[in-house]
Amino acid sequence: MTPPQLANHIKKLGGSCKFSDGLLFILRDKLKLMDEEAHEDQQQHWLRWLKSYNTSGYYGRKNVNVIDAKVVYNRIVCPPMLLWLPEALRVSKPLITKAFIASSVESKMALAARCKAIRKIIPWEKVEEKLLETGTAKAKRAGA
Repeated sequence: MTPPQLANHIKKLGGSCKFSDGLLFILRDKLKLMDEEAHEDQQQHWLRWLKSYNTSGYYGRKNVNVIDAKVVYNRIVCPPMLLWLPEALRVSKPLITKAFIASSVESKMALAARCKAIRKIIPWEKVEEKLLETGTAKAKRAGA
């Protein structure tokens, strides 16, 4: 799956999710969010992130030729954003709960370590499986 294909899937998902919103609340100071920098929701965060992915973007990326969405997922360093995707895809609630707890229990944990904890419980393969399943189910309902 490519980053643009991932963006197309994300556009079809819902916005706000309970666990990712809770994680955003817990980490608000650590993320140093200011009102003008805050995203409408994590779905918009993903879409903005993916829109500029193959450019140097806000973070001055050096490797801009990313063709695999797995690389994108594995590079995210914003725990609420990362958790939002499997939660919006309705990955099993026990896994979402476990990922939320693993990424929020230690107050001094770095953002990258929090994301690592989420990815350990919900790796890209599980997310991609759900993305493809969701896309197929929507295509079947539309008569494709």
